[in-house]
Amino acid sequence: MTVPTKKTRLFTRRDANRDDFIDKLTQRWVVERAAVTLYGVAIARLHVNVLLRDLMPDLERFKHEEQLHADMIEQLLGELGHGDVHGEHATPAVNLAASAMAALLESVRAPTATARSILGALLMAERLDVGGWELLTELAKEVELDEDYLRSFRAAGREEQQHEHVLHAHVLRLEREVLLHERLPTMMPIS
Repeated sequence: MTVPTKKTRLFTRRDANRDDFIDKLTQRWVVERAAVTLYGVAIARLHVNVLLRDLMPDLERFKHEEQLHADMIEQLLGELGHGDVHGEHATPAVNLAASAMAALLESVRAPTATARSILGALLMAERLDVGGWELLTELAKEVELDEDYLRSFRAAGREEQQHEHVLHAHVLRLEREVLLHERLPTMMPIS
């Protein structure tokens, strides 16, 4: 994913509701920032699990990509005159995004969390992320957002789809072990 350079004109359409688009960007930023934290906690909890050792490099890469997505959105918000995202008034939509991610983070931090539940929470977060990027990309096309940003949005969406695909495969593997009594190596408890 490339980070676009600073532009003087970001929207071609003059009739676009700029505040609403900024709200959508802020929602994505909140989700991306929370995903970075979510991956950090999950990695710390899962790194001792022998069954998931091969997944750790992917989780590290996903965390890095989530940070890049957050940085890109923060840059765009700055270019739109909203440089202090932390100081922005939270709208109901932004609060909903924050609450959804906070619930997933709480489940990953729970002392009773298992490898299955942690990966399930990551998968849920990625499904929210994929849908969010699809919506934001469509809206960006509608407001005729700068083409460099639109390309970056598409790339971010593809990366999120890859995250979802990888996590789905691992969740399915762990669920099969339990639900179908398939013989997989015994999992070490997470710390």
